Amino acid sequence: MSHSASVAVLGRRGPRGATRALRVDFLRDPPENNRQDLADYLVANGIQYGYAQTIWDVYSDRLLSPTRHVILSSTSIWFVQEYEWIVQNHQSEAVWITREPCDGGTRATDTHYVCPPRAGP
Repeated sequence: MSHSASVAVLGRRGPRGATRALRVDFLRDPPENNRQDLADYLVANGIQYGYAQTIWDVYSDRLLSPTRHVILSSTSIWFVQEYEWIVQNHQSEAVWITREPCDGGTRATDTHYVCPPRAGP
C-alpha cells in the first residue's frame, strides 16, 4: 500500500482507529534502533573508549549504556569535558565510530563502523 493510501485509510478510521492501527503496526514491526545496537556492540566487544563524529552518537550511547562503562568523546562538539579528558587519556584504546567504512574497521550497525585506535582527533 502506498504512503498516501495508508494515510487515507488511517484518516477514515478516525483518531482512535488510526492510533490503534499505528500502535499495532509499530508493535508488529518496530523500527531499528541503531544507537542501541551500537551501544550493545561496544559493550559486547569490551570497548570502553572511543571517538564519535556526531554528538548524538556520543550522548545517546552514554544514555543507552550508563552502567556499562562505555565513554565516547565527540569529534565535533565537546559537551561534557570530563568525557573528553577520559578518552584523551586512553587514546591508544579509543576506537573511532564513523558513518563510512575504514581500514581494519568493523560494521557494527547498518549505519556505524567501529574503526581501530589511531592518533588523536
